[in-house]
Amino acid sequence: MNIVKRELRANLKSTVIWFLAIAFIVGSGMMKFDSFSKNLQGIDILETMPESFTNSFAMAGLDLTKVQDMVAAMMFYIYLILGLHGLLLGNNIISKEERDKTSSFLYGLPRTRRQILWSKTIAGSFIVMGINILTFVVFYFMTKNHAQEIAHRNYLLHLALVVFFIQMIYYTLGILMASVIKSYKLSSNISLSLFILSFIIATLMNMVDQVDFLKIITPFQYFDAKEIWEQGGIDGKYIFLSMMIIAVQILLSFLFYPKRDLQ
Repeated sequence: MNIVKRELRANLKSTVIWFLAIAFIVGSGMMKFDSFSKNLQGIDILETMPESFTNSFAMAGLDLTKVQDMVAAMMFYIYLILGLHGLLLGNNIISKEERDKTSSFLYGLPRTRRQILWSKTIAGSFIVMGINILTFVVFYFMTKNHAQEIAHRNYLLHLALVVFFIQMIYYTLGILMASVIKSYKLSSNISLSLFILSFIIATLMNMVDQVDFLKIITPFQYFDAKEIWEQGGIDGKYIFLSMMIIAVQILLSFLFYPKRDLQ
């Protein structure tokens, strides 16, 4: 429990900074929504843009004068930012002692490697959950006056759940890379490379229909916010797939981390 508290305190400042960045994006998006809903000229400008441009930013077919569609458009950025936050958090929470050259103190405690890894994983999960909840509280209060209460609240709850899965996929990926790769710099670079690659594939899929078979390898494509609104729910097979990916990455981390040489 002391390790959990230590990690929560150590990551508090950076978590606040990430949250403020997200709150700024949500606030900016709602300012644009107010502008679009009062002045349709902005929508006309968007309609003149090339289809490839709107597709690449996941805005194709969205009516930005409707709050649900504006939220769906902002999900493109929320997936990206919170996914990146999860990845960097997972990588950093495991390897920071080696980076700061304080690993001898931590691993001198009367704890096994697996106990330390478990405590760090729990602490990071609390951080991931906390920033997820705060993000969608901001969404709720900034959008509640523009939509029907019950339907919109359920929509945001569904989105919060799918964003949490995306966060946890990349969070556990960061943990896995830091658990497998000896060099913390190399593990960070590989993690970021995989993240960027999955994002590029997701963007390509928005632009080209013929590559839909790649959907399974990029979590950014698992959950479409507009489809969640239209269908009133989440595709269960991608929830199951997300849970499997998270579980496998955690299990592999617990397999490799105790055997890893610490620098």
